[in-house]
Amino acid sequence: MILQTSFSKQIETIITLAGVTDRESIKKYSSVDNLRRGYRTFLQSLGQRDINVTETNPSFVKDADDAKKLRVFFSNDSLLDDKAQAAVIDEQQDDETIEKEDKILCALNELSLYSTEHSTLLKVIITDIRGRD
Repeated sequence: MILQTSFSKQIETIITLAGVTDRESIKKYSSVDNLRRGYRTFLQSLGQRDINVTETNPSFVKDADDAKKLRVFFSNDSLLDDKAQAAVIDEQQDDETIEKEDKILCALNELSLYSTEHSTLLKVIITDIRGRD
C-alpha cells in the first residue's frame, strides 16, 4: 500500500487528517515533527485509545493486557477477512518481545538506508507495534 500511492499524496492525506483537530497549525508545519505531532493529536482526538503525542518513534507494546486492548482496533468481525486482521495482534504473552523489537528496529534502520522518505513516513503513521510469531 505504501508503495502504491505517491509519497506526496500520502503526506497530503496525513496533513488533511492533522488539520481536522487544528486547521490553523497545519499552515505553519515546517518539520516532520510538526506533522507527526499533528497526526498523533488527530488520532488522540478520536478517543479510541491513548496516543503519546510527543513520541517520535513507534511504541512497542510488550504487555499482553495492553496488546489485548490494542487488538480490538485491528479485529474485523465480518466474514470477509482477506487480510487476516483478526490475527494481527496476538493476545498471548510473547517471550521473544525484546528480540522481535530489535529486529523491527533493524528493519526500520535498513529501510532508512534505501528510502529515508518511506522510513520517516512509517515513523509518522505507525504509533504502536506488537510483535508476534
